[in-house]
Parts: sequence; structure tokens; C-alpha cells
Amino acid sequence: MLDFVSGTRWRQAVRGVAVFLLLVGGIASTCLADQLQWNPVSVCEVAAKAIGRCPLIVSYCSRADADYVSLWVARDTRIVPTSAAGLYELTVSARSLYRSVHPYTPEELLLAGEQQAISRVDEPVWIRRSLDLAYVYIHTGGGRFQCLGKLLGLDCSVAVESIALPAAVMEELTSRADPAPLLWILDPASRRSPAVGR
Repeated sequence: MLDFVSGTRWRQAVRGVAVFLLLVGGIASTCLADQLQWNPVSVCEVAAKAIGRCPLIVSYCSRADADYVSLWVARDTRIVPTSAAGLYELTVSARSLYRSVHPYTPEELLLAGEQQAISRVDEPVWIRRSLDLAYVYIHTGGGRFQCLGKLLGLDCSVAVESIALPAAVMEELTSRADPAPLLWILDPASRRSPAVGR
């Protein structure tokens, strides 16, 4: 009887440890997936201003096994409260302009560089999107986009800090039949910004 009891207790202890490890692993992976989605209002305000200066945004989750590279143009930003006291979320109303033909692992993306296969999407509607500052990249010149979280000096773990879009994509943005809404984004001489609000 003693062996059965100790064996039962041992199995319960092992089961308890396994459940604990699963919970800790799940929490850790969730935290890594959403690193900079909820932030103090001051961080959200600085990020909104950065997007306001040049609202071309690349979305790419470098901590995923593989993800699509998407290029958006933002119309406006909003800072909204979250369920956690003192933490806010930055959202943008954005339209998708381009998307990679297939998802890239961080290693593939770094190797592909400007040779990525990207196609035009021209999403016709503006969609409100929540931003994780670790996985959005803002235009810093030419075809280069930098991780917004890293640019702001925030603590985040990313596998890709900079993304270079193909020169053909950047050229096409300025040569469309009606380029007026996008030309000012790429022209540093006229930095009109979209509305930034709360």
C-alpha cells in the first residue's frame, strides 16, 4: 500500500510540475509575442509622432516562425486605454499597399534583402489596427524601414531590426497615376503629417 501511495503522489507531483512548466512556457511565449503592444501613454505619444512624420509602416513579426512583410500607409493614430492600469495601446487607421508573396522566416528575410517577392495589394478600405512597436517598422529613408521599438530605445527582442524593401516598390509608390497622397510621404521637403489624435 505504501508503494501505491508514494507512486500516486509521485505521479501527481510530476503532473503538477508539467502543468506549471506549460503555464510558465505559455506565459513566456505570450509575453514575447506581444512585447510592446501595451505601453505608458508617453511611449504611445512618441510612437504616434514618429508615425505622423512618415506614415509608411512595414508590419513583420520577426519572432514568428515565418510572417508576411506588409507595407501600410497610415491615415491617423489613436491612443486607447487597455484593461491594465496605466498602459495604453497605439492604433492606426491604415490601408495595405503591398504584401510579400509568401511568409519569410527572419533568416530568409535577411538573405532576401531587396530581392523580396512583394506584390501590390491596394486594400480599398482603411482598417483600424493595433500596433506592437516591436513588430512595426517605420520609413527612415530610401527603401529602408527600422523597428520602431528599437528606434525609440525600448527594450524588445527582435530577430530583424531593419527591413529593406525592393527599390521597384518605392519607385512605384511615387509613379502612380494619382501619386499625390503618397508623394509627400517620400518627399522630405514637404512633411505634412496625418492627423494624430487620442
